[in-house]
Order: sequence, then C-alpha cells, then structure tokens
Amino acid sequence: METKFKTLTYCGEYVDTNKLQDGIYTTVVPSLYRFDKTIDDMVKDVEKITHICGDIVDFTIYIENLKLCKLVEIEINVI
Repeated sequence: METKFKTLTYCGEYVDTNKLQDGIYTTVVPSLYRFDKTIDDMVKDVEKITHICGDIVDFTIYIENLKLCKLVEIEINVI
C-alpha cells in the first residue's frame, strides 16, 4: 500500500522544523504532513499559536524561515 505525504525541504534537504526559530537546519528524518497541507496552512497554524501565547513568544523568525522552505510530495510504501 502506498501512502502519500508531504515533507518540508530547503534546497532539496529535509528541514528540522523544531529549529526554524533559530534558522534553517537540515535533518535526515523528514517530518510528515498531510498530502493537502500547504505552507500557508503551516503559517496559519503558527499564527494561531501566537494568538494563544500572546507576547510570550515571538514566532516572526520561525514564520520567515518557514516561508523560505518548500513542501514536497513523498510516497511511503507500507507493507
């Protein structure tokens, strides 16, 4: 069975989403997202968190770095 997902990349490398606040770092383990997910969806998710947290955390750099990345389609074969 094949399952389609998307993963976040930058210059063809998988992105470590946990470090986007500090910069764009690569990882060997891709984060998987729904096939219909977009960068705009991800930005909206972060903006919701910003709204909840108020001024405690500033996600501006995270969002700027996220917008530099690309979501690409991948297929995983499940046996």
